[in-house]
Amino acid sequence: MLELIHNDHKNLAILIQLLRERHAALVEKGEVNYSLIRDVVDYMQEYADKYHHKVEDVVYDYYLTHKCQQSSEGNKLSVEHKKLELNTDELRTMLDMILNDCVIPLDQFADKLGEFIAMQQAHMDYEEQHILPELAAVMTKDDWQAVADKFPVCPGATLEEAKATAQRLDPLFGQQVAEQYKDLAKRLQTRNECVSV
Repeated sequence: MLELIHNDHKNLAILIQLLRERHAALVEKGEVNYSLIRDVVDYMQEYADKYHHKVEDVVYDYYLTHKCQQSSEGNKLSVEHKKLELNTDELRTMLDMILNDCVIPLDQFADKLGEFIAMQQAHMDYEEQHILPELAAVMTKDDWQAVADKFPVCPGATLEEAKATAQRLDPLFGQQVAEQYKDLAKRLQTRNECVSV
């Protein structure tokens, strides 16, 4: 299960880097590809916010309930996930307005995009540096199976079934690219990123 979360983070890092490059082009040259940015934000809203973070919440809730002696931070991940979801919604709303010909000042959009990138990166860094190593150190195979039993999309699945389901569900980096992400997948493929079209 940790492998799935870490793999999602690698994929999300690819998209964050793409956004970082688009943000730099926007700030330095005033160049912006709103459709490309919208596709990335849409993926992060549809997959990361609605699936990936839910899996992390189940894992972390199990950890807090069964493995953690004390936690001064409580369920920090769940709170962060809600903040990320709100930030993603705000950016997506702004993108939709722009793509529907509403006038939004370029600097306002650049600021919101920069905030989005920074929040996403800080969150992933926190998980990779603090949460995932702690989980790897204390969770047993039985613990991971107990987590798989609560897997959001296939409760009661074996660990292997949960992993297979996760690979099928990813609409961009999974086994099959969803129609709405084909252009983004092609863009990533030209960058030699790991996406099969």
